[in-house]
Amino acid sequence: MIVISDTGKPFNILLADIVFQGEKTPVNEARRDSARLIKRMIDNIEQKRADNTNILTFNVAPRPRTKS
Repeated sequence: MIVISDTGKPFNILLADIVFQGEKTPVNEARRDSARLIKRMIDNIEQKRADNTNILTFNVAPRPRTKS
């Protein structure tokens, strides 16, 4: 399990690449590509804001090596 936290301005990576109905651009155009990459590579991502802190939690499972 990896937990990343910061006390910067509120930011939710799970919404960064979302384009809401009626809008033309994603919620956060500058972070759109990195948000998409993270969401593709990691299955279980949790984002919350508590006590003026952004908290991102995710699990990384080891993958078995395959023989070439």
